[in-house]
Order: sequence, then C-alpha cells, then structure tokens
Amino acid sequence: DASAYEALCFVDHAKTGTQAGLWRDAQSKKLMVSFRGTSEPRDVVTDASALMTPWAREAEMERDDYDDSVPLAAGDPSVHAGFRGALDSIAMRLKQLVLRACDDRPEDWELLVTGHSLGGALATLFAFDVAYGIDATRSLPVRKPRSKPWFLGTSTVAAVADAPKFSAINLVTLGAPRVGDAAFASQLDVAVPTHSRLVNGQDIVARLPRGFSYAHGGSTILVSPNATIWVEGENEGECPLKKGDGGLSGVVTRPAPPGSPLATLLDDALGEARSVKPFDVQSALDAATRLTQKSVNTIQGSSSSELLGSVGLDSKYVEAELKMLSALASGGALDDHLEPAYFAAMLRAVAEDA
Repeated sequence: DASAYEALCFVDHAKTGTQAGLWRDAQSKKLMVSFRGTSEPRDVVTDASALMTPWAREAEMERDDYDDSVPLAAGDPSVHAGFRGALDSIAMRLKQLVLRACDDRPEDWELLVTGHSLGGALATLFAFDVAYGIDATRSLPVRKPRSKPWFLGTSTVAAVADAPKFSAINLVTLGAPRVGDAAFASQLDVAVPTHSRLVNGQDIVARLPRGFSYAHGGSTILVSPNATIWVEGENEGECPLKKGDGGLSGVVTRPAPPGSPLATLLDDALGEARSVKPFDVQSALDAATRLTQKSVNTIQGSSSSELLGSVGLDSKYVEAELKMLSALASGGALDDHLEPAYFAAMLRAVAEDA
C-alpha cells in the first residue's frame, strides 16, 4: 500500500545531478529508496560513459578519475564507470539517512530499492552495495592502498566489519540498462536474489550498453504492446534481452558454411593478404582497395537473411535484433522507454489480468 509510506527526504548532488528519495512505512517496518532517472542534459554524459571500472576502486583515486587497474583478481566485478561515479557522489550520505530512518536497526526492516532508466542503474548498484551490510562510514567500496607492486600483492575490497544488514532487500527497476559485466551480474543474483527488471516493449535503454562484456542480472519481466506479460523463470523460453550478454559467444551457433557470404569475404581477405609484397606500402594499399570492392560486391549481392545466416547467429537473437532495429527506425524504441509509457503499459497489463 503506497499510501502507508511517508516521504522522509530527498538527496540531490549539485555537481553530478544524482538524486534519490527516501520513504518509510513505520508500521510495517519497510523503507523505500527511489533513484531519479534521466531528465537533464548532464545525465546524457553519465549515461554515455560506457567504459568499465572495477567495482572496488583504488582508495586514493578521485571520484572522476577512471580506474583502469589491471589485472583484477579472477572474478572481481567491473561496472559502468559513469553509473558508479554518479552513485558514489551520494552513497555515503544516503546510507547514513537510511540507517537513521530505521533507527540503526536495519535487521528489523525490509528495503525496497527502485528506479527508472538511469535511476534503475543506480538502484542496482546501491542494492548490491548494501546487500553486504550498510557501511555508512564510506561511499562505495574501495581497495586498500598498495604498499608494493601489483604483481606482488592481491586486490582486496576493504572489509565491512559487522555492518548491519536488512532483513530483506527487494530490487525493482524499470527500463534499466546493463550496469556491469558477467561477474557483477552473477554476484548480484547471489547478493540480491529478489531482483525484477521490468521492460516495456522494445525499450532501447534496457538493451544497452552493448559490448564491453556487459551482462544483465535479475529476472526480466517483459510487457508487450498487447498487454501480455512474460516473466523469466515462470514462462517458457529464454530472456531475449540476455542473448548476447558478455559478447556474441552465446549466440553464434556454428561457423560460417563454405560458399556463404561470410566465408567468401574471409577467403577474399586471406587471398589479398597473401598478395601483399613484404615492406611494399603500395602493394598493401592496392590489396586493401581490391578487398573493399570485393566486400561491397558480396554484401550487395546477398540478402539480409543470407548474411545473418552465414555468420551462424542464433535465430531468436537475430529476430530480437531485427525487432529492435525496426523499433529504432520507427521511434518506438525511445517511446517505449519513457515513464508515461511504462505507466500506461502497467495499467493495460493490470486491466488485462483483472
């Protein structure tokens, strides 16, 4: 019952624009943290910073510095650098307020963390952080400073000594993008098992970022334009949004067959590479020119299905990608992401279920 919640406070970081609200149902001992989504131009910069950074950064780094520390210990998660920096700007103060709201006894309370779009990404990171205990003495986790070269030491997350935990944490996001790699997604599913990702139609943001080994965590709930709802783990089939997570290794089903467009392109490339004379720049340029023309001819002479089939891509993945491209071309992929579209979709789904 939403009416049982009272608004307690709103946190706003002037520089990053990161905002979050805190609500409380004192009778039921429930707290809700909601992160605001994208609404200003500066949020676009945050959204576009798709480079990854370690979840536990170097302790002495400035918040805006990119941490490209390598190597990471096996299994250490990496996350979206822009999302992490945005949350880091308010995380410590927000955790202090959360603890105050539950009288420093989170073990007696339940926590709901939610958000739309960028807010959903921040909610995901926040839930992951507090799932291991609410350490309000710091912002997001850091690694201890190294006193010796990286190849002689180990990368460890600063310990949280007896930090209190909530009795339960529920994470619900709407139109949230991917926020971390496969290691992060896997650890998130363990730390926050009650995690639902609501996606409306062909919402493009819920299918981003692409590449960089990004992967989705949680259980997907798809709401289609005809008001039907598909729930991962309850309905048949695989989640189409998770196809291709962490790269294309999971969607390439077979090598390119002989005579296919892709095989022809590979043969052409190999042949032209063999024709290049050692240390002869002009020979290399001539080969590149011929290969470019051959590639254009092969592509123009092949249908979309021939090109996709020659790569050996999973048919369901191809179908999902083509639907997304169609939605982008029509504008539906962006329309489906807007908050009013999510509200309308849920109203249709509830009415259909009634």
